[in-house]
Amino acid sequence: MRRMSPHPPVSSFASWVQFQARTNPHALAVTAGNRNVNYRGFAEHIERVTRRLAAKSIEAGARVSVTVDDEYLHWLVVMALSRIGAVSVSVSRGVDAHGFVKAAFIVTDGARIKGPKNVAIDAGWYTQAADDLPAFEEAPHDWDAPCRIVLSSGTTGAARKILLTYGDLRLRFISTGRTYGLNATARILTTMGVGSIGGFITPARTWAGGGCVILSAGPEENFTRLFLRNHPNVILASTVQLATLVKALPADYWPIEQAIVYVSGSALPVSVNRRTRARLSQALFVVYGSTEAGTVATAHAAGAEGKPGFTGFVLPTAQLQVVDDARKPVPAGTPGEIRVSAEGGATRYLDDDAASAETFRDGWFYPGDLGMLDGEGQLFVFGRKSEVINFGGVKLSPQLLEDTLANFPGVADIAVFAHEPKGGMSRPGIAVVAGKEFDEKGLKERFARMHKLPEPAILRVKDIPRNEMGKVLRNELAQAAAKLA
Repeated sequence: MRRMSPHPPVSSFASWVQFQARTNPHALAVTAGNRNVNYRGFAEHIERVTRRLAAKSIEAGARVSVTVDDEYLHWLVVMALSRIGAVSVSVSRGVDAHGFVKAAFIVTDGARIKGPKNVAIDAGWYTQAADDLPAFEEAPHDWDAPCRIVLSSGTTGAARKILLTYGDLRLRFISTGRTYGLNATARILTTMGVGSIGGFITPARTWAGGGCVILSAGPEENFTRLFLRNHPNVILASTVQLATLVKALPADYWPIEQAIVYVSGSALPVSVNRRTRARLSQALFVVYGSTEAGTVATAHAAGAEGKPGFTGFVLPTAQLQVVDDARKPVPAGTPGEIRVSAEGGATRYLDDDAASAETFRDGWFYPGDLGMLDGEGQLFVFGRKSEVINFGGVKLSPQLLEDTLANFPGVADIAVFAHEPKGGMSRPGIAVVAGKEFDEKGLKERFARMHKLPEPAILRVKDIPRNEMGKVLRNELAQAAAKLA
């Protein structure tokens, strides 16, 4: 017997575009280069793509892999699949759509691929009328019906699949709208692709509120060009992307209208914090969250000055606890492991029972982060549990060390890693992007005063290697230091 959900059926997120097309059809929904699409046109394009996909016998519940480079066309496919009730997942080229994703259908705008369940599409799918195909009547979707798969690195660095239901998305839309203020006045630019949770939820929620989403017109449009050309009033970026944008701003640029900027993915370096508020916008907010739980905490970036690890206050839509090794909550001000429970949060990884059992326990998600909640409810994140460095029994968080050393004179950027010279004991390594005032001896002395550890090895670099979300690639620094030893 089928278990009945306590929640009523819900419509797809595409239905909100249709609603906006009725209430404000001429409002701008999408801008991509020279292409501007209002809500009436957006809804018509979704309808055409829906009819064509339905004609391919794609049914509710089917997993459909989407690999479409044109951002606008990609979104039309995702919107159409949500109306049909299919489970969409956006993947990059090279991902095993059949093996890893276990997709029943593959939709792509690349070279034609063989197979009755592989669908090759192009811009004609939405520019050309589909009046010869039956109109699509969307039926309400069960709250617990699967809708979207998002890929995440999880807590181990390995790719994981997270399944979101129509109900999960409804809850995340509500939370995201409140947190980021995504209404009819929003003109949003995000560097996160549609395959990520942020790159999916925030545009979809913006359209639900009647705002405009800025999409890339092609590979030649980098983040800086998109910003200067389109003047967004809401920006979501990783620390690396934000640092790149601020550094690339023309010397004579000054903000006539300041955008609200949200930065996430890794700790915000002090230098980037200050430079962004000086050159781009005073409305800079730090965000802590994950693909599995969504946005968990946020605060104005000015509050992070002089507070190493500060990442904001926990949102009312989430619960966060800091626990000890026995998974018991610790008193305020005591460091420990973070666990989260949030509205619309994932409860397991798809097709991976072992990883699910390790990461999701007793209704909590364990992101693998170390942190602390103080008596005022401020959340401090000290880095990954897996990144804690053990120097002869002294365990230290590299991120916390970086935060405390970032204000040292002449340091433009900094990263801490474990250095193991040939035949020697493990010792601290510090990679530094040095300015003119940098005093290497002084940095070593400050480090020695902080911790009773061997003298650190200083590695001068042009840039700190980071992944696309801004996390330091410490293994690369250790390898570079080993070559110089």
